Amino acid sequence: MSCSNCNKLSGADVNEVFECVFCKCKQAYGAPRARATIQLQDATCSLLATVIGPPAETFFKCSANDLMKGTTQNENSDIVEKMRTSIEEDVLFNVKAVPKDKQ
Repeated sequence: MSCSNCNKLSGADVNEVFECVFCKCKQAYGAPRARATIQLQDATCSLLATVIGPPAETFFKCSANDLMKGTTQNENSDIVEKMRTSIEEDVLFNVKAVPKDKQ
């Protein structure tokens, strides 16, 4: 789960209200965020990257809430099929390197 205000990692449960230690928001709540580790590859090499939040939801073709519900239930879910379809596709990404001090 992440802080609903700053998106930093939190130990809160879904929709649990807490005070965020990062942004100091006193009424933050636990919000699920999609996360995927992907392999980027071209003709020269490959590297692993992490996609978090809305870009990961776009990649998986479903929301973080849907991912959380679909992966915690002990049943076959549409979510699993959506994830499988996403994983089997070639996807074009536009990647831009940004100096650490510009983040």
